[in-house]
Amino acid sequence: MTRNHDPDDPDGTTGTESVQQEMELTEYRRNPVVEAAPMSGETVLYNPETNRFCVLNETATFIWETLEEPQTPGQLRDRLLTRFEGVDGAVAESDIGEALSELTELAITIRT
Repeated sequence: MTRNHDPDDPDGTTGTESVQQEMELTEYRRNPVVEAAPMSGETVLYNPETNRFCVLNETATFIWETLEEPQTPGQLRDRLLTRFEGVDGAVAESDIGEALSELTELAITIRT
């Protein structure tokens, strides 16, 4: 395999390879201080440290529940594809990445 050298990418990985590494190496887990309560098919989360609430839809609730044990984005994708029929893998990866980014920004999940 050949690679183009990008001076802005000192380790020589492409953007796609970096995303793939993220999918396989970085684990996420629940922030243990966050409280959760089910509500009409959704889940309401409260972080007492930030005094913020977050309402999760069905897919985000699935991610939250799955993060009872640390998971990589790739593991979450595989579990999501098993749970929800007809979901495209690339769409699942994108949605999981966005959800994890938002949940981490809100201190709902923690990168390990």
